[in-house]
Amino acid sequence: MNALVGSGSFVTLPALMATGVPPVVANASSSVALYPGGAASAWVYRKDIGPVAACR
Repeated sequence: MNALVGSGSFVTLPALMATGVPPVVANASSSVALYPGGAASAWVYRKDIGPVAACR
């Protein structure tokens, strides 16, 4: 879900906090948990990513 619309934290952060995890720990855990999905989607779409042209 996070690779498609970027809202994985919208679900995972409140879920962690609802289980009693402190906010700072929940934020860090959510970020660490979502990193592999972001890395995997970057790897899958690597051929579609081209060089960024400089604005003139």
